[in-house]
Amino acid sequence: MSLQMCHCGWSKVTTYHGLRVHQGKKGCTPQGQQIPQFDQHFLSFTYMGPRIKVEPPSFLETFITPDFVPRAQTSNFMSANEQHRRRTPLKELPPAAEHKGLAVTPIKKMEISSANQAAVLELMKAYVETQTRNEVDNSEFSSTADPETSPAEKTGTDVGWSAFETPERIYLTSSKACRALEFSHPEQQVDHVIESSTFQDQVTQPRPSVKKDKDKNLHKTRHASLAVETLKNIQVREQKLSEIKLSARACKGRLDDELMEINNVFSEVMEAVQDAWKKAVKPLEERRRRVKDEARDIIGQLQEEIKRLQMTIEELNKHPTLQISPQRSSDTKWEEVKLDTCVSLGSLRTTTSSMMSQIQRSLEGLCALELKRIPAFTVDVKLDRDSAHQHLVISDDLKSVSDGGEKRELADVAERFDTFASIVGLNVIKGGKAYWQVDVGDKSGWDLGVARRDATRKGKLRLDPDNGYWVTVHYEGSKYAAMSSPPLRLRLGANPGTVGVFIDYEEGLVSFYDVTNQSHIHSFTECSFRGYVLPYFSPHLKQKNNAKPLIISAV
Repeated sequence: MSLQMCHCGWSKVTTYHGLRVHQGKKGCTPQGQQIPQFDQHFLSFTYMGPRIKVEPPSFLETFITPDFVPRAQTSNFMSANEQHRRRTPLKELPPAAEHKGLAVTPIKKMEISSANQAAVLELMKAYVETQTRNEVDNSEFSSTADPETSPAEKTGTDVGWSAFETPERIYLTSSKACRALEFSHPEQQVDHVIESSTFQDQVTQPRPSVKKDKDKNLHKTRHASLAVETLKNIQVREQKLSEIKLSARACKGRLDDELMEINNVFSEVMEAVQDAWKKAVKPLEERRRRVKDEARDIIGQLQEEIKRLQMTIEELNKHPTLQISPQRSSDTKWEEVKLDTCVSLGSLRTTTSSMMSQIQRSLEGLCALELKRIPAFTVDVKLDRDSAHQHLVISDDLKSVSDGGEKRELADVAERFDTFASIVGLNVIKGGKAYWQVDVGDKSGWDLGVARRDATRKGKLRLDPDNGYWVTVHYEGSKYAAMSSPPLRLRLGANPGTVGVFIDYEEGLVSFYDVTNQSHIHSFTECSFRGYVLPYFSPHLKQKNNAKPLIISAV
């Protein structure tokens, strides 16, 4: 809101809309003509300096007549092409109390001598001329106040007319006229003068240099923040770079070690093959050499015999009448002479068996390498109570099972084994790889492996892949067998204390390892699981050294 003033003399602290409402009601503005909003008179404040004790002239009211309205007043609210100018006597203006926020200096009436009237008239004429020039030049108030001059430096003789000029769009009130009159006397001192400014000018705009400094400081702050953030990003990336280098170096070291182990194993295998190859071809080479020598000898003898017989024929042809006794032939019966070309040197089974044994021993070196890899696929296997045979006792943590020797009264559900003392795990294997270990200790019998979830569990079981079981069996204290079709007898160098079971669902592989001796026991290959697979266990019956449980151990 601001002080709105109409050319008819109406004024009020209101909005521009309030001014337009007044003009519409009173008919102050010709039809189609508007007062631009930027030509409004905003509320201004006047700094009240020390009063100059000069009595206002009593005849001041004679100069403020209905016909006397400053030209600058009308020019502020009427356009250049306005034909009707209305003048309102100053006495019709609202009281000063209605101009809220407009500070004026009270006037005390007193009589002024006639000697000062001429000076007052000249002052008013000069004021009107000044307002006219301001209107022609379209001068605007500057938002920057003039430098303030101390009261001691301003006197009645050296203060110019600009110090007494009233800003545009301000009515000439009695207080302003009084102030102009007081300053018209050269002999009086001016204590303090501060020109008023509009309400918009009271808002101090930042100086360009200050704004530039702020922008510069803001730019520096942003630059520093960006630099700090960039340094943090560099540190994070350098740390990640170091981690990657260390990981790559460690991985390279492990790969080099495994590569060396594999090369050594297959070098031994190749040596075994080469030895077997040499053993297999050596008899052939020797036989070939003997046949060649024998053939050469027989051929030589036959050629000599042929020459001798040819010479006898020539002698007979030369001397037909000559009686020549036949030469005695060699004692060799050439009709019976034969070259032994038999290549049957016996079976290669001995050589190949020896080779396979050596290769098997060499390939066992890969078992230690496999046992380093497969623990990464360890699963936490737990036993399924609902599948346990009625003689079996399961621990509270579902990690061990043994034969209790007595039949317990348990519900005969479809999942329970009723004839074989067997049990399956809770872990369902439906893809990927899995590995677990079982402590068998010195038990004289056990079954370990995997079984399809839908494999039969009732009656006498046939533990073979065709019936959904891939199992290795230890029986009679020292015998081992892989339950394939038919069962395969396994020969182990020592009894394992811990057996590892590894399954690769996609590869169709089930492998058994002697973790204690770091050796391979057996592998089922090309397995067709055709569904979910479960770990399978059987501690066998409780007999002599077979009372201890099977324990699923941590890897």
